[in-house]
Amino acid sequence: MKARTPRAVWWISPIAIALVVGSLSLIPTTFISDEEFRTLWRSPRTLDNETVAMFGSGVLVLALAALFGMLLVRRRPVAGGGWPPLSSDTRTLLVRASSVMFGLTVLGYVGFGYLIAKSGITPSELLSATAADGTSAKDAIGTIAGVTTLTQFGVPTVVVAALVLTQGKNKKQIAIIASVMLLAIGRAYVFSERLAVLELVVPLAVIGSARMGNRHRRGNTIAQWIPLTSLPLLLLVFGLFEYFRSWSFYRTRTSNSFIQFAADRLAGYYATAINNGQIIYQNMRWPGRVPYDTLEVVWTAPGIEHVYSTLPPHRSAFPLGPSDYTPLLTQHANPEFNNPSGYTGPFTDYGPFGGLAYFALAGIIVGVTYRAFVNGSLIGLLMYPVMFTGLLEMPRYLYWAQGRAAPAWLGLLLIAFLATRLKTPGMSTPSDCSAHRSDLTVPRDVEITA
Repeated sequence: MKARTPRAVWWISPIAIALVVGSLSLIPTTFISDEEFRTLWRSPRTLDNETVAMFGSGVLVLALAALFGMLLVRRRPVAGGGWPPLSSDTRTLLVRASSVMFGLTVLGYVGFGYLIAKSGITPSELLSATAADGTSAKDAIGTIAGVTTLTQFGVPTVVVAALVLTQGKNKKQIAIIASVMLLAIGRAYVFSERLAVLELVVPLAVIGSARMGNRHRRGNTIAQWIPLTSLPLLLLVFGLFEYFRSWSFYRTRTSNSFIQFAADRLAGYYATAINNGQIIYQNMRWPGRVPYDTLEVVWTAPGIEHVYSTLPPHRSAFPLGPSDYTPLLTQHANPEFNNPSGYTGPFTDYGPFGGLAYFALAGIIVGVTYRAFVNGSLIGLLMYPVMFTGLLEMPRYLYWAQGRAAPAWLGLLLIAFLATRLKTPGMSTPSDCSAHRSDLTVPRDVEITA
């Protein structure tokens, strides 16, 4: 069959998503006054134009660096026109990997089940997300180090299962995805953790839309419009979570309708995150600071989660302990809106110029990985959907660096490594090797194209 160049879906590009979410979060926030901040979200506005410009510069550098990274890897036609081009050996590996990681995910939720039973929380208390003594269900249940963290293997489970489904219908993979989603929805409700669902839905949307966009012209047209057509559904889901999470408390304390309340809450999660970023940048850049925000995945790892607070620079700046952020919000903002913004971490850790360098390096890596994803290279197929979640959530979190992302990175990198072991002589046909050749290196005869 004739080879053809894969079709791109505009909103999956790191350039598009970085600029769109950056503009929609930064620009409107600059026009919200201190009075409106206090009225809507009970938080003073500390954000200044200089910080907005710094965050905006980070967004622009990220987008430009992503473009440069994309130019480093040429667009490669897909043999036979099918996307993604996975060999039978690779498909077998992915099927086995999804089963293993699904088992790890379920084990993590079994750990939560044990903690729920141990805590004595009743079903009605779970539904209200509040224990009998008034504490939140999340605090009453707690965690088991190294066990409940396994729930985060749900992210690579969904990514791998979705890739298997691009090759054809598979009831087992559909059941795996549905099971992980249902478990995450329950966790999101009880623990007020919407990100647990979002980090599953976003990779599914990226892989599914890319597959749809490469099937036929009509599918490509539909894929291009998915962000707009899915917006009402996303708002509905957000509204449902807020109805059970916050509206039951605020309905007697506001004259606004629920729709107005939900819209204000949605805007507040982004506006207050940018504002909180200003607070962090002003108050947590002490002399000799060891980078934390961009290396949170390291400092929150089991066994060393308390090491950072013992370091001399941190101990002298915050002698009371490691929980510095909550007291800052209590003093300068509103702890109810505690998103720290992903834009501030690189600048807080490395300063203005070092922060831009971080965004430049991140952009190059994301751009190269995106091109590998579009070309159907396995490393790109595995890694980019999770990177996309980080780009989408950057106004609120630096998702890539969070400890919750560690199982995804480790699991997906391990699968990519195991896939390279399939490429030994006699195990792959020439066409298989061509289909899976890594796009992370540029051939010497490469022709640089946009």
